[in-house]
Amino acid sequence: MASYISGTKDRIFINPTLGCDSNCSYCYLGTQGLDIGKKTISPKSAEFLIEGLLAFPGFRKGKEGTVISIGCYSECWSSANIAVTKDFIKAALDFLNPIQFATKRSVSTTQLADIFPLIQWSWQLSLFISCSTISQWRTYENG
Repeated sequence: MASYISGTKDRIFINPTLGCDSNCSYCYLGTQGLDIGKKTISPKSAEFLIEGLLAFPGFRKGKEGTVISIGCYSECWSSANIAVTKDFIKAALDFLNPIQFATKRSVSTTQLADIFPLIQWSWQLSLFISCSTISQWRTYENG
């Protein structure tokens, strides 16, 4: 079952909300008990997510610590989730952990301008965009 915070000591998945309204043809959220392509509930706060991260068994702070992945069971960069995702990233950067977020949405450098100065080492923050988003979005990611 999907959770706002899940994973292992090596990688923790953080989700501002549960579900995604993108309606991608390859979506696996149905296997987690989530509706595919439906409007999601309001996101949790960054404070809620940080508290959950810090309480997660085995979470290790630091550059060699637990990888923090945002957006496993949600679209973290949908218009309803951008603010909480950014607030979470800003707070989590202080722990020095590697942070990655995955999205199918457009991310501009201006949207990340207030985050860039907080990054403390090269590649601390990584962005993953699905390959089909680039050229085949109408076929696979029509939402």
